[in-house]
Amino acid sequence: MRVSVPMATGHHSAVASQVVRESVLVRVVGVDGAEGVAECPTLSQSGYVTESTDEAWAALTGGMAAAWLAGMTPPAHAAPAAAAAMSDAVLDLGLRRGGVSLHDHLAELVGTGVRRALRWTAVLAVGGGDPAALTAAGAAALGEGASMLKAKADGVMDLELKVAALRDCGAAAVAIDANGTLDEGDLHRIDGLGLSYVEQPLPAGLPWQRIAEAASGCSTPLALDESLVSPDSVADALRAGAMQVANIKPARVGGVVAAARCAALCAAAGVECFVGGMFELGLGRAAAVSVAALESFTMPTDLAPSHRYFATDICDPIGTDAGGMVEVPHGPGCGRELRGDRVEQFVVDRVRIGS
Repeated sequence: MRVSVPMATGHHSAVASQVVRESVLVRVVGVDGAEGVAECPTLSQSGYVTESTDEAWAALTGGMAAAWLAGMTPPAHAAPAAAAAMSDAVLDLGLRRGGVSLHDHLAELVGTGVRRALRWTAVLAVGGGDPAALTAAGAAALGEGASMLKAKADGVMDLELKVAALRDCGAAAVAIDANGTLDEGDLHRIDGLGLSYVEQPLPAGLPWQRIAEAASGCSTPLALDESLVSPDSVADALRAGAMQVANIKPARVGGVVAAARCAALCAAAGVECFVGGMFELGLGRAAAVSVAALESFTMPTDLAPSHRYFATDICDPIGTDAGGMVEVPHGPGCGRELRGDRVEQFVVDRVRIGS
């Protein structure tokens, strides 16, 4: 199914602007009637490492889903997020049949513990370059329970202004996501800002050695995001010493199992990591939060509570506990059921494959 869900507020970055969330939902139904579900949280345009939503939809309806049903695993290079969603939906089906939660399954798979509530980072993508608006948004997020604030920045001057705005609201931990808009010289300029990390300062696709050289000359921890597209890429970046922090996005690296393996690699190398967000609806957010619950993820997750993104969701939202921490879903599989009435409200297309 393809759905279009209005966002509570617009989100803007150097890469994209989001005011409506178009996403693809994958539902796998067994012969016994059991169901597995997953979300493919691609963006409207390609280039953010994964394919676009149109491309993911075309891949799933054009042969990928049929291949899965026939017992084949189609190549994922052309549509990695679509392939990850298929894999996650099939896994969800098996876990629901067995009454096993996703986070417990992943914890056993990689040999780690599970948290029941998570510290979270408020990712603030406030358009218009208004420092006062950013400060107000940061103060509101801290009041909701955020333990870190992160702003999207386009270039070093924008970065410096936004760090100052976040400091004005009393944030103790501040990070910046540059989405590849900086260069090596900019990294030295920001070293005195006291950032928890600067995320993806250099464009994705640069040689690991060049990134490692830039990181070695910078006292601010360097986090990679768009550069990390699989467990193999995480392993390569670790061997090169190209990062001090890893942003692991399940849809980008091959699905929830691949994301858990990425975190295990980081833990073994002594590199901190967290689960990043891709504007997931409640279904994808529940699965990603279940991944972030693994103790091998050491930093606050970017997966904020659902209400910060959507007034109405396709399933029960991800909320916070009395202390403002994001609650980890309970129950089999990803811990969330699609709300049929909500899906019908937002569905724009559907294709059924198989009998």
